[in-house]
Amino acid sequence: MNPTAFHNPLRLFLGALAACLLICGSARAGERSSWERTGGASLTGSGNPMSERRSVAPFQAVALTGSMTLVLRQAAREAVEVRADDNLLPLIETTVVERKGVPTLEIGTRRGASYSTRQPIVVSVDVVDLKALSLSGSGDTVAEGLKVGDLQARIAGSGDLRLQQLSAGSLTVKIAGGGDVMASGRAGKLSISIAGSGDVAARELEADEVSVSIAGSGDANVNARTTLRVAIAGSGDVAYSGNPTVETSIVGSGDVKKQ
Repeated sequence: MNPTAFHNPLRLFLGALAACLLICGSARAGERSSWERTGGASLTGSGNPMSERRSVAPFQAVALTGSMTLVLRQAAREAVEVRADDNLLPLIETTVVERKGVPTLEIGTRRGASYSTRQPIVVSVDVVDLKALSLSGSGDTVAEGLKVGDLQARIAGSGDLRLQQLSAGSLTVKIAGGGDVMASGRAGKLSISIAGSGDVAARELEADEVSVSIAGSGDANVNARTTLRVAIAGSGDVAYSGNPTVETSIVGSGDVKKQ
């Protein structure tokens, strides 16, 4: 056999293999460069949306930071799905940590990273039993049909929270900033604390005992069956439906009125 005839195909194969390794290596280097850029300059979304399901440890609270949209659903087991531009998915972190002894799902952006996108980033979360919800930033949250014992919801920023057809033993809402809360369903007790301009629209949430504290210009609309306690310092207003016993303490131009 002619040695040249044997070695030529071999050289061709080795050359093709080397080229492939070079291309693959360059692609990986490009991915690393893109990833590294997230720690400095803003990363622009690719425009190619992709969904990614993630496994998480059990949790009883959710903390959202940033401008993402959070969708909460009750299910038999915990799960997380993130939908975003494919090159932005690595920037969205979903981890379970202990917060004051409560396993909490933290949702946010990788530290030091920034991005821009024309498409909303949506994080869908399946939860078994939710005890606390914390929203920091401008991200909005919607939950429908949750059945819980005692639920605490805190908003710091301009994000909005929508609780549709909620069934709760008690619901505590605390707003610091301009975020709004809309709630419907049924709760044994409803406690509202507003510091700022945030509003609570809970006329469709029937509650036995309701307490409202407003420091600022925020407004609240509630539905109380037995008792309503209101404390206002500022220009905030409280409108209520139902026939509760009403106790008020008002400093400023705030008002309490039956609707």
